[in-house]
Amino acid sequence: MIRRTTGFKVGIVTFCIHLCSVLFAFMAYTNSKSSTAGLVFIYFFFLDAPIQLLITLLPFSVFEFSVIMPLIIYGLLGSSLWFLIPWLMDRLVIRVFPKVTGTMRLTSVIGVIPIFLVGFILLGSLTTTLSIQQERPDELRKLLGSTPSDYLIQKVVFDDISLGGVSSIIRGRYRPNNGPETVLAFHRGVVFLNDRYEVQNRIEFSDCYFQTVYPVHTADDYTSKFIPEFCTQISAMNTLQ
Repeated sequence: MIRRTTGFKVGIVTFCIHLCSVLFAFMAYTNSKSSTAGLVFIYFFFLDAPIQLLITLLPFSVFEFSVIMPLIIYGLLGSSLWFLIPWLMDRLVIRVFPKVTGTMRLTSVIGVIPIFLVGFILLGSLTTTLSIQQERPDELRKLLGSTPSDYLIQKVVFDDISLGGVSSIIRGRYRPNNGPETVLAFHRGVVFLNDRYEVQNRIEFSDCYFQTVYPVHTADDYTSKFIPEFCTQISAMNTLQ
């Protein structure tokens, strides 16, 4: 019977090991309060690379549907994959070498597993590359294709030590009769930059060093208002009309 073959028996073992590992990871994922808890599935990203590649090619993210989606992808589909690998390998060995002994079949089935592991790791790396390329805008992909990788971190758009450290960076319309601007809020002032990162206006807080400064909208007239926080006291300050 097929269920008594070497490939079937090894497949059941690999299926159970993979499924138990996924269940353990899923329990850790659901019980964790960390924002990076999903990284517990990173090993299965490579172990189940063929399935992950198919998911990456979909026009949507399946992980947005339900919290149990990793359990379905890795627990059900991934475990089934690792059942099929030794089972199909055993069937292939029997077809090619009909008179092969049981020991040789077992050796062939178990020996092929590391080869698949290495191949899936390489495939997982390829999947990661494709995923990153899909997330980048077309303009950015064209730019990165003709510039060194450190291009985005070497351009200084503003530098003024007198204003202290940066409290927040936001983009929007915060001044009347002006379009969207980049607003740099420092501990001792605020600077407005245009799309070419040229200074359009700046506000300095005289004799004040605020712990945090947040630009806010309080009306549709786009007046500049900021909420600064100094130590434990919070106050609202209208600095520019």
